[in-house]
Amino acid sequence: MAVTQQQMGIELNKELVRQAYDALNQGDMDRFGEFLSDDFREVAHFGMGRNKEDYLANFVNLRTMMPDVRFDIQEVIAEGDRIVVVENYSGTMTGELKGLEPNGRKMSVTAVDIYRAKDGKLTEVLSVLDTASVMEQLGLMD
Repeated sequence: MAVTQQQMGIELNKELVRQAYDALNQGDMDRFGEFLSDDFREVAHFGMGRNKEDYLANFVNLRTMMPDVRFDIQEVIAEGDRIVVVENYSGTMTGELKGLEPNGRKMSVTAVDIYRAKDGKLTEVLSVLDTASVMEQLGLMD
C-alpha cells in the first residue's frame, strides 16, 4: 500500500511535535521556539490567549519554579493539520516564582495539547489540564 501525501504530512507533524517536546524537556527555549511560527498563538489560556513571546516566557518561568519539569508524551494522534498530544506533566517546586517560595512538593497530571501545524511549524495550541490539581499538589491552594 502506497503512502499518500496526506499520510506523510501527518507523520511529519507528529515528528515535529516530538522534536518540540524534546527541546522543551531539555530546557532549550531557543530551539523550542524554532518549532513555533512567528504568529503562533495559544488559544483561551485562562480565558485569554498568548502570543509566541508570552508562551515561551511562560515555560522559562515554569522551569525557574520547577527546574525538573517534564512533559512526557503518552500518545500522539494526528489528522490533517491537527496534532493531539496526551502527556504526563510533572515537576518539583524547588525554585521561586512570582513571590511563591519553593517547597519541594511534587506534582504530576495528565494534560492534553491540541496543536495546529502549517508549513513545518506549530501555529496554535489549546492546552487542557487540571490546573486546580497542579495547584493543590504544589500546596498553592487551601
